[in-house]
Amino acid sequence: MAKIVLGMGASHGPLLATPPEQWDQRVEADRRNPALAYRDGTFKFEELAKLRAKENLQEQIELPTKQKRYDACQRAMAEMARVFAARSPSRTITARPRKPIRAIRGSAAT
Repeated sequence: MAKIVLGMGASHGPLLATPPEQWDQRVEADRRNPALAYRDGTFKFEELAKLRAKENLQEQIELPTKQKRYDACQRAMAEMARVFAARSPSRTITARPRKPIRAIRGSAAT
């Protein structure tokens, strides 16, 4: 019988692999997206900007803040990779939102 030796979870998205000075490129895609997910709903860009106006998001898009967040994500991902390698599981299961769970043969997750 299989033994569960580790459970991990992480968000995913293009910004994890994009340098923070290029994050502004996502804005154009978001402006074109008519169904941006936020909490329990979907919104157009302008609707979401109005809804979140009191959050002082301007400060959040300054490069030093973005760099700090990017660096924290990179450190966390490196730590996850270290822990995963240390456990060296013989099998992994990857779950993705809105997609079925699939078993992966071998020790490397994709």
